[in-house]
Amino acid sequence: MNLLKIAKAVARKVYYGSHEVAVRASAKPFELLPIQTNKVVLENFLGRGIGDNTGAIAEYLAKYYPQLDIVWLAQDTAISVPGHIRVVKIGSLKAFYEMSTAKVWVDNVRNTVRPKKRKGQYYLQTWHGTYGPKLTEGDAKEGTLSPQYVRAAKYDGSITDAIIIHSRLQEMVFRRAFWINENAEYLRIGFPRNDILFRDNSAAVNQLKRKLKIQEGDYVVLYAPTFRDNGSTDGYIKDFDRLTSSFEKKVGKKCKVILRLHPNVTKQKEKYKFSDVLLDGTDCSTIQDLFCISNALITDYSSSSVDFGNSKKPIFLYLGDYAEYKESGRVSDEILEYPFPIALNMEQLCDKITSFDRKKYEKKVDDFYKSNPVYDEGDASAKAARWIVEKMR
Repeated sequence: MNLLKIAKAVARKVYYGSHEVAVRASAKPFELLPIQTNKVVLENFLGRGIGDNTGAIAEYLAKYYPQLDIVWLAQDTAISVPGHIRVVKIGSLKAFYEMSTAKVWVDNVRNTVRPKKRKGQYYLQTWHGTYGPKLTEGDAKEGTLSPQYVRAAKYDGSITDAIIIHSRLQEMVFRRAFWINENAEYLRIGFPRNDILFRDNSAAVNQLKRKLKIQEGDYVVLYAPTFRDNGSTDGYIKDFDRLTSSFEKKVGKKCKVILRLHPNVTKQKEKYKFSDVLLDGTDCSTIQDLFCISNALITDYSSSSVDFGNSKKPIFLYLGDYAEYKESGRVSDEILEYPFPIALNMEQLCDKITSFDRKKYEKKVDDFYKSNPVYDEGDASAKAARWIVEKMR
């Protein structure tokens, strides 16, 4: 029996779930195996499909580095992946083996479903949100985060070798509140998932429009609220007929709204009745794909406003539960300094839409980004890939 078979046999005897202690116990035998210098393991939101920053990096690696053994961890091993990427069930013994023997890990969340990091391995944290008003990690109000999450976040920060930076403001938050160890690199390269916004992707845009049944000449509004810790949708927009009427009055075109819910609350889309006017964009692989086909964005405390803001397209912040959300300790008053029109109720939102002044808006957006620069230049995936490959030498 070879060493791998012995390790698997021992691991099965101690395996009893996905809890972090159990995971590390299960993976312990795999530490006897050599690290494979050409292997990289990536995942997205604890097992979702190819997407976000990690997905953009994986696609770039698959295209330009065929010599690498690229492993994607997912809940659904039947997902479609590009190139020679191998898909492995996240949380499985096979996944623990892949992680234990990989040279580089890449993740975009705090992940407890992983073995102990070994000497000689490297860990790249990409995170999943740019700078935003939503207070997170160490900035969040005491008691907002569970002790279990804080413990996992602190461990994640302690083993991080590098973290990708989208903007100057985001770096300030990472250094202050993310428990990143003092030796970690801060890669000021922008977000890989935003590279798509800098290239000609007309073919993909047209394909997505056909999928969503968007006609030529439609005015497309992306509605992308973030999740609330208690699962509430009280602060979400409900009257989409009134919303579309306001945009149609302003732009003189037929309006369609794409609803994109946060990955943490995708099941909430069951509360909505989709139609040829209200479209379901929750299951699209990345929000950046939806950015490309949208003429305007409505969001709330999400960092998507900062991502989309570079386009100078109209952005409106609908904060229907601002008082309650602020009381929860999850949002900073800095949101009131954003250059995007803010509405606290539906009446205000419709008024902001119909009275929107594009010239004044673009001036505010320009001033905001001059004071708060972002590092997106369209080549973040390439730069992240080079960092990974350099660690494999």
